[in-house]
Amino acid sequence: MSISRLIWLSGAILLLSAGILAQTATGTFVGVVTDQSGAVITGATVTVTNKGTNRVVTVTTNESGAYVVPLVNPGEYEITVTQ
Repeated sequence: MSISRLIWLSGAILLLSAGILAQTATGTFVGVVTDQSGAVITGATVTVTNKGTNRVVTVTTNESGAYVVPLVNPGEYEITVTQ
């Protein structure tokens, strides 16, 4: 195999494999916690439980009542909020 053909083949493999590395199998839960009147609730505890693995992630809402739970694997979840 010639050097130029080897270089071309190596480049093609690198380009094709880059797309595979960019794929992720996770998602993110994003939300805002409000009361019945629509006012945001700061400092609320949001608990996200994966029903299949029982993995629990707990976060706290910020001054805007918002929360983010990143890197969530596919599955069925239960989300509870306590104040």
